[in-house]
Amino acid sequence: MFTGVLALLERSLRIDARAWGPHLARFGLMAAIYIAVCYASATSNIFGAPGLRFFTSIGYLNLVFMTLLGIGFFSTAVTEEKEEDTLGLMLMAGISPLGILMGKSGGRLFQALLLIAVQYPFTLLAVTLGGVTQDQVWSTYIGMFAYMVMLAGVGLLCSTIAHRNRSASFRLSLLIVVYWLIPLLSNRLLLEIGMKVPYLSKTLSFIGESCLFIQMGTILTTGFHETLWSRQVVTNLCIGVLSFVLSWALFGLAVREPATEAATRGLLTRSRTFQLFTPSRPWSEPMIWKDFYFVTGGVGAILIRFVLYAFLYVLSMLIMFGYFGGGSVGNTEKQAHGMFLVLAMFGVSLDAALIVSRSLHEEIRSQTLATLMLLPKSTGMILYGKIIGALLGWLPGPVSLLLGMIALPYGPKNVSEFFEAGGAAFWLVSHLILVPHAAAALAMFVRWGAFPLAIAVSFGSLFLSVSIFGALRAGQNAPIVWIVIFIVLAVSAACHVVVWLKAEAVCAR
Repeated sequence: MFTGVLALLERSLRIDARAWGPHLARFGLMAAIYIAVCYASATSNIFGAPGLRFFTSIGYLNLVFMTLLGIGFFSTAVTEEKEEDTLGLMLMAGISPLGILMGKSGGRLFQALLLIAVQYPFTLLAVTLGGVTQDQVWSTYIGMFAYMVMLAGVGLLCSTIAHRNRSASFRLSLLIVVYWLIPLLSNRLLLEIGMKVPYLSKTLSFIGESCLFIQMGTILTTGFHETLWSRQVVTNLCIGVLSFVLSWALFGLAVREPATEAATRGLLTRSRTFQLFTPSRPWSEPMIWKDFYFVTGGVGAILIRFVLYAFLYVLSMLIMFGYFGGGSVGNTEKQAHGMFLVLAMFGVSLDAALIVSRSLHEEIRSQTLATLMLLPKSTGMILYGKIIGALLGWLPGPVSLLLGMIALPYGPKNVSEFFEAGGAAFWLVSHLILVPHAAAALAMFVRWGAFPLAIAVSFGSLFLSVSIFGALRAGQNAPIVWIVIFIVLAVSAACHVVVWLKAEAVCAR
């Protein structure tokens, strides 16, 4: 067993050491820390506790980065072997299920922890800048370590029981939402009932303190002097270990079925009962027809997206009335409408990135892109036909956003106030445009994780540019803001060229 474990670990570490991706990620984190230090140093005379503000920004940046990394990294440990039909070969080679799980997840966990540990000496500068203690730094990084172990364990469990990378990533994403939402609701309920029910109050308090998203706020509070081994650390470590044990116990059942087929039908069905989820006859443009139905899900998926955006509007109203209910009703409704528009903007960008990356990745993974390039059509017609077909299912997002801007009572006023910011508003929109373009370009190169990587790249650029603006004390319409907008849009345009050249390179092989 240990020979197989060491062999898989060594292979994983060698591949990551020779690949440019992990080194580029480390460099990006170091660059973000350096710019954040410059920003904290430049604004130290204006704001108090520069070290605490610097460490807070770095802490939440790491939290977002680790979450995206877990979705695209840990959830594919076993499913990538299932899709390539090599899991049976490992078992035939004498590697036990425990050896496979430890070898596949151990190297990934080591690489992920190395990305976080490499920046620890630099974050100690926050102590020198003032406003944060070394105990807070230690508590934050131990909490991140436990959270990463939990992501590795839960991601491995999702990868073990799922048959495809996409389904494993989706399940892990849902579990992360539950991991954040349940403690949030527990804290909210605890505020309502107080200590009226002692046992229930203790349970709600325990659940609320088990989430790193909430615990970070407590750790980064001035005067924090709690133990390093908090409830969040203990519960996250236990969840990670328990998930690994469950993966080991369910491994035999999960790999009993043969490898799944290369293509997926998504939400489509062959049943005549659900006509909305049944594909129609092929259109005159088969590329558009194929991606509209088999990538986005067809008419049924369009209706589901409309329902989700309607739910997003209701959720915005509930959040704003529940947490900002003080003030006039009109003011609260205006805030809720504004919140819906902002969330819809992000939803439109992320949905486009997910659809486009899946459309291109399916052809790369199934090794059918080269065959498509042999058709008597130009590269542009093939690629943009696929993208247009995929984006037909994306239309509910822009339509809902447009209705929110025009039809809602406070929509036009919120939009005018948003764009009154000038360069700052266009700066945010340019980064939202970058997300689907980066996802399309990354889908042509990476085996998995193009979607979370695109989010990391785009929002990492957001963080870096905010730090640069703060360090230079630039206003909303400063020249540096418009320069960044031009650079981001230029990178988005370059992604089209990258996808085009990569497709032709695949065809030339």
